[in-house]
Formats: sequence, structure tokens, C-alpha cells
Amino acid sequence: MVVPSSPSARFILAALLGLFTLTACAPSDPLDELIDARTDLTYSQWSYRVIDQLPPRARQEFRDAQREILLTIQMKYAGLPPVEQRVMQRRLIHGRSAREVIIEGHQLRLTRLRAADADDTALLAVNAERILADNVSPSAAAYLAERLGPIKERQATRQREIAAIEQRLAELGGDASARPSLESPAAPAADERPRPPPDPRKTI
Repeated sequence: MVVPSSPSARFILAALLGLFTLTACAPSDPLDELIDARTDLTYSQWSYRVIDQLPPRARQEFRDAQREILLTIQMKYAGLPPVEQRVMQRRLIHGRSAREVIIEGHQLRLTRLRAADADDTALLAVNAERILADNVSPSAAAYLAERLGPIKERQATRQREIAAIEQRLAELGGDASARPSLESPAAPAADERPRPPPDPRKTI
């Protein structure tokens, strides 16, 4: 390889080689790009660079996954201020790929849907026993059966969504039976929590 003698030519060559190295090392699929969410700024820069490269479906799934993660945090740490909940959300996705976050979001939603489905199954079973009880009048049994209709429809709709999520997880390489790793997120470290503004009443 002939090395250019002029400084400007060497600079251009070095820049091209650097660009080639970065391109060669970058994942071919933007879904596998690792998220840089160390700060709000680095996350905004990563989002600007990567999110628009995702297919429309994956782009929406990524946004939905972030909502699922934030919802999980809000349910488990209801006492945390919203700003700290956002810090925790950012900390949980940092260093993961967009694919991993999407899979995590689907798994979190699947966990909630299955829990709700189990509740409805138990409710239907209890009321079915009441309908069959000897001391229940025919009119009361008919009333209960009518009230159970919407619950059965709701459960059927939910089970279709569960099946669709399980299929999508298989397409993404996820495990529909796995417990979400973000289901029990740890509280943010003290040095990552937003600090309150200084009290103007205090003097040095």
C-alpha cells in the first residue's frame, strides 16, 4: 500500500479508514444497535441516529416497549417522582439492543395479559359453579350467564393478543415463556437520582 506523502492526503486517508472501520463494526440490522442511554443527551443522539432506520413496525414496537417498561416501574415504584422513574427507565435500556428492548416489552405485556386471563378464568369458574348450584333459581342462573358473556368475549380477545405476541416473540428470537428481566427493576442508584436545586436561603 502506497502512503500519501502530503499531510492533507494522509488525513483524508485516515478519515476514510476510520469511517470504513466504524461501518464494518456497526451491526447490519439497526435492531441490533446497542442503546446509549447514559444521559438524556446520548439517548436523544442514539434515537435520532437509529430509530428512523427501524422498519415502521419495529419502530412502533420500540415505543410500545418503552411504555411497558415505564408502566412496570410506575406500578412497582409508585412513590418515586416521575423524573426518577424516567431515570430508571433510561438506565434499564442502556447497553441493550433495540431488539432486546422490544422483546422485553412484549414479555412484560404478556405477563400482564396472562395474569388478567387467569383472573377471568377464575371468575368464570366461580360463576359457573353458582349457575349449577341447586339453590339458584332459573332466573338468577340466566342473569349470571348473561353477565358472563362480556367476560368471555374479553377473554377471547385477550387470548388472541397473547397468541399474536407469542408468534412475534418467536420471530424476534425471544422466549414467550421467559420471565421478563425488567419485571423487578432495582431502584436507581443515589448518584443517578436528580439532585434538588440549591436552597437560595442558605448562604456559604
